[in-house]
Amino acid sequence: MVDPQLPLLLINAGEDSDFYYASRFLTHDPALYLRFAPNDDLLVVHVMELERGRQSSSAKRVVDRAQHGWEDGADGHRSWSQVAATLLREKGIDRVRISPRLPAGYYEELRARDIDIQIDRELFIAERRHKSAEEADWIHGAQRAAEAAVAEAVGLLGASEERKGVLWLDDRPLTSERLMAAAQTALNEIGYGCDDMIIAGSPNCCMPHFRGEGQIRANAPVILDIFPRGRGSRYHGDLTRTVVVGEVTPEVRRMYDAVRAALDGALRLIKPGVTGRAVNEEVCRILKDHGFGAVYPGYE
Repeated sequence: MVDPQLPLLLINAGEDSDFYYASRFLTHDPALYLRFAPNDDLLVVHVMELERGRQSSSAKRVVDRAQHGWEDGADGHRSWSQVAATLLREKGIDRVRISPRLPAGYYEELRARDIDIQIDRELFIAERRHKSAEEADWIHGAQRAAEAAVAEAVGLLGASEERKGVLWLDDRPLTSERLMAAAQTALNEIGYGCDDMIIAGSPNCCMPHFRGEGQIRANAPVILDIFPRGRGSRYHGDLTRTVVVGEVTPEVRRMYDAVRAALDGALRLIKPGVTGRAVNEEVCRILKDHGFGAVYPGYE
């Protein structure tokens, strides 16, 4: 068990959610965050990021890496680890917690500098389960963005016409790619993005997480699964809808009725103290009662 009182060390690699949660500093470049104790934390960045770091991060102090042991020309893992070791030694610290996300290169370089590293596999899990009012607003905003993107795509589907079993719009084939582009534009205009959205027509939409490609068929389901992230907040929304342009087959209507019944059953069950597992099992039970299966033991 890792001691939660140990100082925390995080090094951003790409775009690390643990790093962002701790520092509220958004960057794709490497940066160092150290939390020595409650209300005693430090963000270390390249000099170009100093002003932005001081304005946007939650860290008490933001400093230039060049002033704390940075070695120009050296491997990045080595240089950032040297900065971290220098700052830790100044505090008389030789043991830290790290995120499981820390790349192995940093891990090895820190250990080579006699830093005792403890991997905190539960890092921020409990904290993230409790949202502040600000975080709740970010999530609500992202969900409204998802609704706007779905409405854009559904509007195009509704304006399309059938020709020989497939959909056309403005004398061009209506494809998954066109719908994704329109939904992405709607998101971009309000400060959100969703690079891996799903807009998938039949028959391949039956495969979980098939992204979608090619022309959309009429009289068959089209799955839209859009989960935008705020470009500033980094918090997500998530909205899935199934649309049929044309005639709905009896089989698809039976699927709809089963899903609607499962949703109603879940909503009746949700209340304080009920686990997500219990709600999930109730949904699976209702789907099975309607003649469908789920990929959980006992509900196949």
